[in-house]
Amino acid sequence: MNICFITVRIIEIPKRLLNKSKYSTLLKISFPYKKEQLCYATAIVRGKISEDAFDLYFQGDYVIIEGKLIISENMNKNKNLIINIINIHPAHIIMEK
Repeated sequence: MNICFITVRIIEIPKRLLNKSKYSTLLKISFPYKKEQLCYATAIVRGKISEDAFDLYFQGDYVIIEGKLIISENMNKNKNLIINIINIHPAHIIMEK
């Protein structure tokens, strides 16, 4: 299994998607640990957790996600990280300047 727990920041407003009469939520996220090199990913939430993620979390929120990692490659050989979220939890992070 390829399951991970990651603390991330939501960098765009969550988007609601409708596919075959089922809703899912798309989150654009970044990892707060690397300041010299920014890391971005796309996270997809499905089912009941999708409704909670869309209603409760906003741009700029920190969350802890439990999910499966997928690396996709497009025609230009660019690799993208996609996370299928299994569970999502609120986080409160105090970062020093």
